Order: sequence, then structure tokens, then C-alpha cells
Amino acid sequence: MDILRPEYHPAQDAAYGGSSLRPLQNSPTYDQREHYALTVQPFRAGGYEATLRLVDLQAAADRAEMPRQYGPRVEGDERSQDSVDSSRQRAKATVRKRVKDMGGNRLCTLTARQSDALGYLSPEEWGMAFARYVRILRRAGLMSDYVAILEPHKKGLERLRARTDGARPAAPASWDIPLHIHFVTRSDFKMPINLMRKCWNLALGGRDGNIDVQWLRVRDGSDSIDRVAAYATKYITKGLAEFERFNKKRYWCAGLPLLAKGRTWLKGKELHEVWQQVLERLGLSDEMVMELIRFGGLFSFPDGRGMWFNVRHSGAAPPPF
Repeated sequence: MDILRPEYHPAQDAAYGGSSLRPLQNSPTYDQREHYALTVQPFRAGGYEATLRLVDLQAAADRAEMPRQYGPRVEGDERSQDSVDSSRQRAKATVRKRVKDMGGNRLCTLTARQSDALGYLSPEEWGMAFARYVRILRRAGLMSDYVAILEPHKKGLERLRARTDGARPAAPASWDIPLHIHFVTRSDFKMPINLMRKCWNLALGGRDGNIDVQWLRVRDGSDSIDRVAAYATKYITKGLAEFERFNKKRYWCAGLPLLAKGRTWLKGKELHEVWQQVLERLGLSDEMVMELIRFGGLFSFPDGRGMWFNVRHSGAAPPPF
């Protein structure tokens, strides 16, 4: 039997979750399964990220025809490691892109007085306090865009590691893990830390709190925002592996949504055949490519099916699509 032209075998109707499914058919949708796609994510602060990948369109069409279960997610006995790794990678990518989009230059840390005697704020209480804090700052005109993440304090990580010994932690009956919030924002003037600290204490509803603000400065260069985004992403997501809660986001984003991605399909079956098309479409010279390689702005996928690169060179043309 020809793999690209398999015989037609209609599947039987099936019931899944009380609803009837579309019958599956073993018939190809595309004559040529794989094509190279160039995807570009532009940023308002300048520059863009691009991904060149060999996409199996037939596999994507087959997945679209597979039955799906709808409704609320149900936590299983154990999550696969691939699912956990994918979730962490998506969170890191989202944080990195939002920081680059806003051109973040301030890293802030919010803490609250917590102890065994005073008690600890739960993740839900932290989320409500931070929402009140954002509303207060916005009324004062002190913050617009931000990316925030909730993570355990150093002592909280020690408790988690001692309690779980590498396993996923179960939710305690009463929360006893000290947490804090990191958030990245942008400010073109000196931030009034004392006023922001008063606003945070007000948001906490009487519990003493503190804020630490770090100005993210790097050496002058065209890749300064990239290095700030890489540092901030690594710093504020370092506790993702130890602190996970099912179906709960660990980060919050505010501001304008990311600009729409652009995608174009390239002609060619081999990577070296489509690479010249990429350079022409994006207006990249050989010198710019060498600079990307020198500063770690180009990464080839281990499976050999594509690459990712980050463009911030002042001489590079904006993405054409």
C-alpha cells in the first residue's frame, strides 16, 4: 500500500462523552506531507523572533480529525514528564516575549511578613492582594504593563524539597509555605519606592510588606533588551520546577496583547534550500547572521528540522509580513 496514497477505510461512528464523533477516514489530505514554515513574532519595543521549522501538514490534519474530550480538566494520578516540561517551556516563552515586547527595565519583588506564628498567605490571597496593588498603582499612574510570577521564598523551596523529595507537592491542609511575587515592568523615570511600598501595605490589608526594585541595566548594545529579558525570565521562573499547582497559572500578564505573528511558507525540501529565501525575506546580510551566531541569537533544533533566531540589529529591516 502506498503510504502517501493509502486506501480509504471509513471508521465506525463512536460515542465519546455522550456526543457523536465525526467518522475518521484513512485518506491523505496533502500530496506532499512536509513544508518549511517561517513564523515571525514582532515586538513593540523593536526586533522580532523567528522560527523556521519543517512542518508535517498531514500529521496536523490527522490530529485535527482525532476525537477530543471537552469539559473541565481533571487531574490524573500522575502527569507525564513531557506534559510538565511543555508547560514550563510555554510559561518561560510567554514571560520572555512579554518582557521583550514592553522593553522591561525594572525587576520588582513584593514580600509580606510571614511566619509560623503570624501565618502564611495562600496563593489565592497573594493573587487578590496583587490585583488590588495593581489597581492602586494604575490610579496613581505608576504602572501599566507588567509580567508577574508567584514563587516560593528560599525557605519555602527548602520546605517543598524536604516534604516532597522530588515528587509533585500535594496541597497542604493549611498553607505553610512562604511565597513572594516577582514582576517586571517598564519605567522611564525614577520609581517612587516609598509610595509604592505604602500602596503594597494598603493592598495587603494591614499586614506588613516590602518592595524591592532593581534597575535592570546592561552595557550599551543592540541586544540589551534581549539580555534583560533573558535575565528576568531566568530569575523569575527559577522556581517553576518545584512549585506547581494543577490547572493554575503561575504568572500574570497585563498590557497590550502581543502583536500578531506572521507566517509564510517557503519552497524547498532541504534546510539549505530555504535558508537563502529566509535571508531575502527578512533582509538579513551574512554579517548580521554571523553576529547572531556570535551573540547566541541563533539556535538549531536538535532534531535538525529547523532553527530559531532573534533579530535586534539596528540595521535589520522590519519583518515584511
